[in-house]
Amino acid sequence: MLEFIRNIKGPDFLVIYMLYSVAIIFLFKILNISMSNTRRLASNTNLDSYSVSILKSKSSIHTLAQTIVFKLYADKYLEMDSADKSMTFQKTSKPVDTLDRIEKGVVEHFNTPKSFFSLLTDKKVSEELKLHGEEITRRLIELGLMKSKEQLSKEKTFRSIAYILLVSLGVTKLTMGLINNKPVGFLVAEIIFVSIVFFVVNKTFYLTQEGKEYLRAKDVEYSWVRNGTRNSSFPSGINDAVMGAALFGIASMYVYPEFGVLSRSIGISPYSYAGDSGYISSSNSGDNNNSGGCSSNSGCSSSSGCGGSGCGGGGCGGCGGS
Repeated sequence: MLEFIRNIKGPDFLVIYMLYSVAIIFLFKILNISMSNTRRLASNTNLDSYSVSILKSKSSIHTLAQTIVFKLYADKYLEMDSADKSMTFQKTSKPVDTLDRIEKGVVEHFNTPKSFFSLLTDKKVSEELKLHGEEITRRLIELGLMKSKEQLSKEKTFRSIAYILLVSLGVTKLTMGLINNKPVGFLVAEIIFVSIVFFVVNKTFYLTQEGKEYLRAKDVEYSWVRNGTRNSSFPSGINDAVMGAALFGIASMYVYPEFGVLSRSIGISPYSYAGDSGYISSSNSGDNNNSGGCSSNSGCSSSSGCGGSGCGGGGCGGCGGS
């Protein structure tokens, strides 16, 4: 096998290695998609806004806290004093009988005027938020919308094996070229290039295929939330407003007067959803998502320029030793 690799001419090897790399990259991509497909119908799942915020933010407790505070503010369990730079919240006199345990805890935290960020520094409340987030995450895993730690670990193991297969052939030829004092610049560049492409194309995502599809469908369903006219009232109920905030970020609600002060002044920025969510919004394309995805175009083509007799005696330079 080593002798066969040694006998391949440098320029020919560059072409062969590129084809080999493309095959490895896309075979693993197919395997990765298959592994992340739970074969459950995401359309049969109905999540509340808290679950959507966890699903989209990779279990961020900060994001969960934002969504809870937004809901309680929208539903008038909390009021905000934006008269000065403190931007404090305080509970209202509205009865909390219909709230769940975590919501009641948040309302009680604001028994006296406090900033939003005090919620995250309160040890008791932050621990409750963490436990609530973990409970939601477990449910999302059971529904097949998020991957478990075991699934992610398995995918990363397979990815490592695939990458070893990808670079082993190139490194073998590179080593032979160095031993025989042949120019290897093009081969080094090709190994680096295919390595970058491999990790871009085969990034590990915490969402399953069903999780991505669910968020895509929700994005389309609530796309009207982002199309509001400045200074026009929110055209639907509180639950839709909270779902819109969970999907697109609280700052996306600034055009609506009833939420403008909250979204513009409190310091709650649009969700910086995790880069490996793998979610694709309707307004973006690509395989990765930060609040809707991220696309990648290599824009790179390769031409060895080593045609005809110019390749004789390693004259192409950098094609690897033969």
